[in-house]
Amino acid sequence: VTGIVSLHFRRLDRVDQAFGIEALNQLLNDIGERLGNRLEANESLARSHEHTFAALIPVGTDEADDADRHLMARAHALVAAVTEAGFEVAGDTLQVQVYAGVARAPPDSRDAQELVLRAEEVTQRGANSDTELVRWADHTIKPAQRQQIKFESKLQRAVTERELVLHYQPIVDLASGEVVGAEALARWPQPDGQAPIGPDHFIPLAEELGLMGRLGAQVFEDACRQLHRWQAHPGNAAFWVSVNVAPAQLRDPDIADHFSAIAREVGVSPAHVKLEITESALEHGLDEVIHAIDALAAAGFPLALDDFGTGYSSLRRLIDMPFNIIKVDRSFVSQTPDGRGAGVVASLSQLSSHLHIHALGEGVENAVHEAFLRANNYRFAQGYYYAKPMAAADFATWSGWPTD
Repeated sequence: VTGIVSLHFRRLDRVDQAFGIEALNQLLNDIGERLGNRLEANESLARSHEHTFAALIPVGTDEADDADRHLMARAHALVAAVTEAGFEVAGDTLQVQVYAGVARAPPDSRDAQELVLRAEEVTQRGANSDTELVRWADHTIKPAQRQQIKFESKLQRAVTERELVLHYQPIVDLASGEVVGAEALARWPQPDGQAPIGPDHFIPLAEELGLMGRLGAQVFEDACRQLHRWQAHPGNAAFWVSVNVAPAQLRDPDIADHFSAIAREVGVSPAHVKLEITESALEHGLDEVIHAIDALAAAGFPLALDDFGTGYSSLRRLIDMPFNIIKVDRSFVSQTPDGRGAGVVASLSQLSSHLHIHALGEGVENAVHEAFLRANNYRFAQGYYYAKPMAAADFATWSGWPTD
């Protein structure tokens, strides 16, 4: 039985930056010497990477528990050799941060290179958590990585082949009780009867992969085309849809031109396509997105600030930016009429009134929620009390319209 202890040293680049490469090389030599002095007779040490050492630890037992205990003890001893005292660097004493990963043959791998890689992977996880100095190799790392890569490939293909579909949740005018609009929500259908994947799972990955520009344009176009079909029904000329705009899309300075061109081609007015922007889009890089937001408003698209109250955007931004609707988050609406969130719901109604902005309550689940919103002069409401998001054909049937 043989084990590998990988020792990774963090923040050594600062030594190079402050004192030069010679000082860094001397520090690494001193670390290697101290580790070498702590090795037992049958153990060996080597530099595996620039700031990583690997110790080969033979184990004189085939009993798994005994072998594991021995390897963990040796790993802690090597970590202690580095951390029990500082190192002299350019006349100063430097404390070195070290994280150890442990892997054992044969259960972790029978291949020497694979064994080292597994131990090194664990040192990175330890360095990222700052909680455990010594960790065992995790067999779930590589399968999870493979699954993630597979998921990324499937999403890229789904966007390329336009596999995502839209569901629609009705939006009710509380003054009239009529359904006046619908929020378009992307869904990723899955094979073999599996439940579709919601945007909370694939939108962050799409942003990471740089797919949001293309995916967002597809969602916007599909919503506009569906709106055009619905508006053709008698009495539906004023019906509108709302479409979510991801933060990554707002970094495109030409988004207003692109959306205007799509709306013009489809034959719908921008006034009937409300764009929902989350507070998170305003938390970082506001200077990048303010131009896009202003351009969208100038192009005639009504703007809604989504999930209002859950982020950290200031009231100054709400006052200064061209929003037409604030969507009060479901976490507050769910606490009406007697919970602490009820005060937030009521105060935001007053704020929206003073700013001449419509208020929409999300997450309405019963008649009590609806009555509280109506009593506090909310213009719109949305939630399961009216209907869950549904496919376009089901929405038409639910609304009593002809199906497309």
